[in-house]
Amino acid sequence: MGRKPEDVAVRGPELHTPPRIAVFGASGRTGRELVAQALTRGYAVRALVREGRSLAERRGAVQVIVGSPLWADDVAATVERADAVVVLLGAREPSRDVFCAQATERIVEAMQEHGVGRLLCVTGAMVGEASGHRSFALERMARAARKRMPDVMADRARQEEVVRASGLEWTLVKPPRLADGARTRSFRAATDLVVGVLSSVRRSDLAAFLLDEIVAPRFVAQAVVVG
Repeated sequence: MGRKPEDVAVRGPELHTPPRIAVFGASGRTGRELVAQALTRGYAVRALVREGRSLAERRGAVQVIVGSPLWADDVAATVERADAVVVLLGAREPSRDVFCAQATERIVEAMQEHGVGRLLCVTGAMVGEASGHRSFALERMARAARKRMPDVMADRARQEEVVRASGLEWTLVKPPRLADGARTRSFRAATDLVVGVLSSVRRSDLAAFLLDEIVAPRFVAQAVVVG
């Protein structure tokens, strides 16, 4: 177990050159886009993946650690000496695995133990109870999702609670539907942005936002909607 948040002296805003980031969920579509853009910017990237085949094309450029986000030793090896941690965890359809909250607890504990302060965690616009950032139609869809997938949705809501209670320099990032494609640079990011059932953001734009937020944080200790 890590130390309690109030006992942790987290790292301040100064970053190494190049910034060193730890990525959880790097093998997914958003994770791969984030890693590609980070390497283009010259960031040093370490990623925890479950299979050795993951990120094979990035071997040499990325420090790949094969393991599980539920195992404390694997998580600690990924987090140590990082300037920032990006969490992109989530079950892939049609899987209904429930692990995000527990894995995020392990990540937070490792960050506390190693003095890593900056945490960016991507959840989703439908995660959590009623909120002003969802349109009426999207709120109905979120309620339906909680009935259809109660364990999954409760797990993601619990994940957000873990992040908020971490005592770290956290940002929760809540995109609507994710889309593929080249960067548009036309998205918005705001704590009061309202999104609906037709709202979307490209993974490439979301990745760029996350990397910008590492070097020039604007939403510390806030939940921001990107869409």
